[in-house]
Amino acid sequence: VNLQKVIQMIQDEKSCMEAAQQLQAVTNAIVKAKQIYVQDHIEHCIQSAQGEDSNANSRKIKELKEITKYL
Repeated sequence: VNLQKVIQMIQDEKSCMEAAQQLQAVTNAIVKAKQIYVQDHIEHCIQSAQGEDSNANSRKIKELKEITKYL
């Protein structure tokens, strides 16, 4: 179920229980997508930091610290 369909359910005054369940499914999908996105970014930062100078590594570490708050 996508968010657009849930919005339509609400506008069509479908069952509140069904709409709430579908909203939860959308929320869970967004949370999972965010986790995957952030984890992929972290892996990319770690891989790209190998062999870089200390200034570049310091920037990568700062970026990693910042992005982990979204996990």
